[in-house]
Amino acid sequence: MDSLDGISGFLRFNATDSNKKVHISSIADVSIGNDWNAEVIYQIFGLDLGNLILQIPKIPYPFSDQVFWKHNQKGSFSVKSAYCIDQSWRFAPERQIWKWIWDRNIHPKISVFLWRILNEAIPTKNRLPFVRDKDCSLCGGGRECAIHLFRDCSFSKAIWLGGYYPLIIDSIPGDNMINFLEALISSLPIERSELLNFVGCVFSEIWNQRNALCMRSTVADPLSALQRILNSVKELNLVCDNKAKDMCILAHDPVLDSVQQVFDGQSEEHMTQVAHVIFTDASWVDGLAGLAVVGVDRLNGCWFVNAQKSKAASALEAELQAILLALSWAVDSGWNEVHVLSDSLVAVTALNAGERPPNWKFASIFFSVVNVSKKLSLCKFYFINRSLNSVVDGMAKSARVAIDQVVLYQGEGIPPVVPIYFSS
Repeated sequence: MDSLDGISGFLRFNATDSNKKVHISSIADVSIGNDWNAEVIYQIFGLDLGNLILQIPKIPYPFSDQVFWKHNQKGSFSVKSAYCIDQSWRFAPERQIWKWIWDRNIHPKISVFLWRILNEAIPTKNRLPFVRDKDCSLCGGGRECAIHLFRDCSFSKAIWLGGYYPLIIDSIPGDNMINFLEALISSLPIERSELLNFVGCVFSEIWNQRNALCMRSTVADPLSALQRILNSVKELNLVCDNKAKDMCILAHDPVLDSVQQVFDGQSEEHMTQVAHVIFTDASWVDGLAGLAVVGVDRLNGCWFVNAQKSKAASALEAELQAILLALSWAVDSGWNEVHVLSDSLVAVTALNAGERPPNWKFASIFFSVVNVSKKLSLCKFYFINRSLNSVVDGMAKSARVAIDQVVLYQGEGIPPVVPIYFSS
């Protein structure tokens, strides 16, 4: 793996202490089986560097080391990516914001409008040389530009404060729209696609109010604007759910076809039911994750909750950690046949394929999940819509912000409904 590349160069020497001489020429010489040899690592590299090396995850046995192209998320080499790296000096620095706004969970209408705003491609007064009056149309308190109109304008401040996610928006830094939106996303513990859809609705309504005032002399009304934003957000959520359902039905990818797509409490095909079903989810913000697992014992009508905090580099790694927690729990509980339900389509698709991790950086935990799943006589992974995973989603968020590190208890009342067992 890429993380090990830098170590290999340090290993071609002899490390000597007062008692013995250690001959080092490869990674295997500082390993015990598939784990690091901490004693040798500390002896050679010292405490500080040794601790950093020991934190590097190794691919678990029986999987061997693999070659990944680190400039591609899936680790697959392509001529295009090689060209981009070779010619990177010609291109502007890559910014994640462009990938975020074109995410498939963002409504296309919102993506286009966000792209226009971030590129200053809207006709605010500062961009119209033939307009003499450059004052903001909504507040008259400053020069009308994108950052003023959507953040600093008193009308916009009222919209943000009274919105679905109340914000004192002028506390969000940024001297342009790109920096402002990046700071806004990083400051709120909200799923990125959900937040961007909301932000797009706010921007759109502010722009509509501004245009109505400029073109028709219609007085801007914050209360009606807030109501329209709320209605737009609800409509977008419904449209995105329907779009996901349509994509599921129309998809013919052989890998995706192996994934059970579940929406609205119905499954597309009959399946063999098992006694134990496990719901998993993760809530991730700024490197801290809440992992939650709900196991349903359908024979006894009982259900159990297992939740804990963890550190993760991304939401995807957190989702894989939650699935690993679920499978480890199933093995410890003696459950031999398990269906695992997750609302992470990327993780489920990769695990059903079982060949390569969805992101090369998380190869260690991905193959660990594969290893544990093989300890069960039957283990299948199913994707469910987030709306059907709300119970575990709430527990994951609670685990992330809770003081206690680990929670394990038996649930009370009727077990959560297993949506994949409903036939159309």
